[in-house]
Amino acid sequence: MSRLRFDPRRPLFVSQQFQANNKVWTVDSHFPWEEEGLNYQENTIHFYYDNHYLNHRPDLESSFLDIVERTIGDGLESYTLDALHTLRNTINKQVKAKAANPREYQKKHCAFSKIKDKQIGKIRSWRAAYGHMEN
Repeated sequence: MSRLRFDPRRPLFVSQQFQANNKVWTVDSHFPWEEEGLNYQENTIHFYYDNHYLNHRPDLESSFLDIVERTIGDGLESYTLDALHTLRNTINKQVKAKAANPREYQKKHCAFSKIKDKQIGKIRSWRAAYGHMEN
């Protein structure tokens, strides 16, 4: 394994226009190297970084990360425990309306917890298994 020349946890931005993967990358645009199928241990990404095609830009990172935080995630961490219970109750009303019988409701309902992190986990697990029932 080679020594890292850039921080793979931080986003990379284009500093010189170049073409890669049949795309023209313009200056100051975000370069999603992981989505482009590049590995941080490969020489290609290090070539771009070492030859100043890509760089870290703290002035662009903060606004970029704000956008990412707004668009990624379900936002359940920001809910209070009461709001999570209200969401759970709403989910269960929808399940009850769609369940053919009490046994199906018992199987597919969203479980209850008094602990906030556990309730978030239960809602996420329910959404992974039965999210198609939520409107």
